[in-house]
Amino acid sequence: MGTKRRLKEAAKLRDRFEKNGRHSDQVRRLAKSILKKLKKNGLFCDEKSVYLEAGALLHDIGQSVSPRQHHKHSRDIILREGLGGFKKKELLTIACIAKFHRRELPGRADPDFKRLPARWQQTVKIATAILRIADGLDRSHGSNVQKIRIKLKKDILTFYLVSQLDVLTEIWGALRKKQYFEDLTGLQCRFQTFDENL
Repeated sequence: MGTKRRLKEAAKLRDRFEKNGRHSDQVRRLAKSILKKLKKNGLFCDEKSVYLEAGALLHDIGQSVSPRQHHKHSRDIILREGLGGFKKKELLTIACIAKFHRRELPGRADPDFKRLPARWQQTVKIATAILRIADGLDRSHGSNVQKIRIKLKKDILTFYLVSQLDVLTEIWGALRKKQYFEDLTGLQCRFQTFDENL
């Protein structure tokens, strides 16, 4: 099954648990864009976007059970319901990505993360780091960030946010969730608005 069809399966599962998929669609779009631009800058070149995108689509489905612990419930729903086109290891990878989008971080103390081989654990770490930033960049759930440009200079990664709207809330959200990405990459993340008309 191809990537498009597999992501349609993820969207179908999302739609069963969320009334409005606007936020998760935006987070998916931003996460995919961030990964693509990081690859252009020589980072995470071998990383596939399908697990990141599926995790982004499904990261908030646990809200239907409990907003407070929704990250854990998202993982549980993914593992319980399954996803057409994804093997067990891939499903566990996506479930971990969804779980780690807030609060807890990937680590050997987590029983699900521990079950994954080292290469898949690395995928979870990378996708988690990107998903956290993408989620922060839609903090208002308003899809205010239209595009992202990324520039890497020495050890500083600057995210230029293209928008016709005020994105201060989104910048604040990303600043709150950037630490894991910085720890994983050794880079400092900065966020600023960018006017394409200038």
